[in-house]
Amino acid sequence: MPDVLKFRDIAIASGEKKKTYMAVTQTPGGQPLGFPLMVVNGKKNGPILLVDGAVHGDEYESGEAIRAIWRDLDPGALAGAFVGVPVINVPAFEAGRRANPIDGINMNRIFPGKLEGFISEQLAYYFYHEILIKCDMVIDMHGGGIALAISPTVIYREIGSDELQARAKELAYATGVDLVWKGGGKWGGSINVEGMRAGKPTITVELGGEGRCLDEFVLAQRKAIENVMKYYKMIHGEPELPKERIIAPGTFGFSTKGGLFRTTKQLRDLVKKGEVIGTISDLFGEIVEEIKAPHDGIIVSQRTFPTIHAGEWTVYVGTYRIEKAG
Repeated sequence: MPDVLKFRDIAIASGEKKKTYMAVTQTPGGQPLGFPLMVVNGKKNGPILLVDGAVHGDEYESGEAIRAIWRDLDPGALAGAFVGVPVINVPAFEAGRRANPIDGINMNRIFPGKLEGFISEQLAYYFYHEILIKCDMVIDMHGGGIALAISPTVIYREIGSDELQARAKELAYATGVDLVWKGGGKWGGSINVEGMRAGKPTITVELGGEGRCLDEFVLAQRKAIENVMKYYKMIHGEPELPKERIIAPGTFGFSTKGGLFRTTKQLRDLVKKGEVIGTISDLFGEIVEEIKAPHDGIIVSQRTFPTIHAGEWTVYVGTYRIEKAG
């Protein structure tokens, strides 16, 4: 680990704690536009951990967790460096929307970005090239945003060399999150896929949502990050790891009709193939579509925002197996 960390024109010396704004362009009114950067460069040698939040602007819990950790970290006791970007997508955050309202782009589909592209592509470019590739491992934090509720889930990708995949799995398990989604490279352009393609162990932690920023979700995200820091001996303490994990890959079901979405299921409920797990009703209260479980599995995430358009996410059912820890 270098004595001085450099992210574009921002330098953070060993033992220094800094919060600043990395401006990469400007708004039409001349205000700087970029993202906040919160770094603690420890006195002791160790890994450089990047933790990001709000690549989707309506996911708030991660930013609060990152800010809280930064405030409490002591650079004199820290081994390695904590690099926090609590809000990557500032325009989407300001609008309280998943996508950037300026160009309508979902930023988590366009990494590593483009220097000569739409504003979302430019922001993605600077985050990827000036921050991500300079770090050793990456935790990409997400939540359900306004429309969804997500049971605490950690995602790692089987991309790249066997060694890289093993390191990503180890990082995922170090979070202490007991519901695990193992995937491939389907979501190209996302941080967790492109981070892996860059040779960096990269995982995603998903939890919370419903358009809220509840303390319980913030604390759960903070615990996952600090478990990782304890596991890699960046901070003192032992990580709290589960005795068993639920391995639950799967996919969301999509609606084919618009209307009012309702479900009686709860997160982590077990369901059977063909079981009705949600309904969509019209303005007269007549059911126009039943959402059925595509297979036996466990409810990992589900829509909580009632108004639904055709082609939107409804319920994520994971196929699952129990894996003993150790």
